[in-house]
Amino acid sequence: MSDKYDFLRDDDMEEKQMNWTEVREHWLQDINALYEKVKEWLQEPLAEQLVLIGWTEHTISEEGLGTYKAPGLKIFAKMKQIEFIPVGRLIIGAQGRIDIFTDKGDLMLLKTENEGEWILKEKKRGGLHEKWDEKSFLEMMRWAVA
Repeated sequence: MSDKYDFLRDDDMEEKQMNWTEVREHWLQDINALYEKVKEWLQEPLAEQLVLIGWTEHTISEEGLGTYKAPGLKIFAKMKQIEFIPVGRLIIGAQGRIDIFTDKGDLMLLKTENEGEWILKEKKRGGLHEKWDEKSFLEMMRWAVA
């Protein structure tokens, strides 16, 4: 091939290729960090046995990341259940998604590009859209168990 096509050659191709194992491991760390934060927020009601938590395991298959196991979280309170189920890391417009299922309706958490930041959204269009923090978590809990 002549020199006029040098721009098509990529000498740094190996460096630029995505390390999918690293992406998957970072995603699993993000999930676990989120659950640890939830457990921290629930510390008081857990100590008083007002809530219980349980763990589930989910198999996810994503192109590039392959098939892997990801943890889910269940919260039991006032005869109600709130279930967090990871959907995947490769989400358009986000760095990952976890669905939240309640008797009242379904929500989702979208991982932003900012380290450790998540957005809580309703699954339906135009609904709730707010930063995931202790305040939004408690509001979601209050709504879900009412």
